[in-house]
Amino acid sequence: MKQDSTFKAVVSNLGTSIVQLIIGLFASIIVTRTLGQEGKGLYNGALLLLTFYAPILMFGYLSGVLFHGLKKEIDINSFFFSGFTLVFIISSLSGLLLVIAAYSGFLGQVLSQVSLNVLLLVGIATLFNGLSRYCNSYMRIGSLFHASNLRQIAGLIVTFLCQLVFYLLGLLNVWYAILGFMIGQMVEMISGVFFVLKYIKPNFKIDFSIMRIPVNYGLKAFTGDIVHQSNNQLDKLIVSFLLLPASFGIYVVGVGLANLTNTLPASYVNVLFNQITATKSIDRQKELFINAQRITIFITTLMAIGLFLLGKWMIFLLYGGAFAASFDVLWLYAIGLIFYSSTKIIIKFYSGVGKPLKSSAIYLFGFITGVPSYFFLVPTWGLLGAAVASSLVYFLSFAYAYYHVCKEFDIPCWSFFEFHKINVKILVS
Repeated sequence: MKQDSTFKAVVSNLGTSIVQLIIGLFASIIVTRTLGQEGKGLYNGALLLLTFYAPILMFGYLSGVLFHGLKKEIDINSFFFSGFTLVFIISSLSGLLLVIAAYSGFLGQVLSQVSLNVLLLVGIATLFNGLSRYCNSYMRIGSLFHASNLRQIAGLIVTFLCQLVFYLLGLLNVWYAILGFMIGQMVEMISGVFFVLKYIKPNFKIDFSIMRIPVNYGLKAFTGDIVHQSNNQLDKLIVSFLLLPASFGIYVVGVGLANLTNTLPASYVNVLFNQITATKSIDRQKELFINAQRITIFITTLMAIGLFLLGKWMIFLLYGGAFAASFDVLWLYAIGLIFYSSTKIIIKFYSGVGKPLKSSAIYLFGFITGVPSYFFLVPTWGLLGAAVASSLVYFLSFAYAYYHVCKEFDIPCWSFFEFHKINVKILVS
């Protein structure tokens, strides 16, 4: 099996991020302008089942597969179909449970107003998504980032084309938008299986006794997965409980554009994890980590400034005047994402050196400090309160993680901000 070089992996991830940004932007324009505020809120609310709840119900299993695979503690040729079977079962059951919970009104105002037909499509998409993410973990073990990126692009293109066809035929509503998304997830899953079979060539073998190998690490990472999902989308979750679909639609537009600040860091964070896990030299691990932090803080700060200056015009141009209120959400949220992106690097560093509980502690701190602020600020300030609370949580999580990682690994506290020492070669070497 030929692995991608670090340089190829970083370039491929960056290229994928740009393609995802462009295609995702066009798809978002079509869906948002067609569905309006309320329809956009229902669409993104339904997707919370797949992007927030479903990964939690995986119980950290994929994290365990990735870690033990990178440490060569499982035979990836023999393990694939065993793990695939277990993920199939977990994803099927979690999809069914989430549909029942949402339809019964246990998951908030927004999801309670999503029709059963839409929820059933999301439940099916949950199965495809779980298997796709499992294949992605396998490709990351083999450093097949290019193949993994092609999988993502294939799914995104199919989603966009389906939604575009439905729009041109005058059919596009929440159900058809979700149908296009579900088909895209199916294509991602099929592409993932294809690339694993082509490049890793696993043996067709199902052994229930080896399925449990990733469980111990996975359960350690499980708390982190829960709180990570909460920190990452806690604002959307609480807004979906407290506010109506139209307000939720306005909010997710602002958050979506603000996440542009995280485009470049997201392109190399998984490569960084592989690099840190693969090396046994703590000095080399620290060098990779510190340099990645410098690049991340520098780029996300520039992106946030750019969005503050241009965001209002972008919203009017792309989504129309109906979403003008999204601008205040955008710039308030973008400030917090500077800290969020940096915290993700710290978390990947801890996970890479085999300390997932440290990552969980960071997530847990953010969660504990975040929940009260959301329930105080959202009822008081509405959408703006959610954006302010998110930025506050991201800053506090960063401060906590920054203090502990610098203290534990004897890293000078100013080293993250020495931008004149940025060395891209370190990241891609």
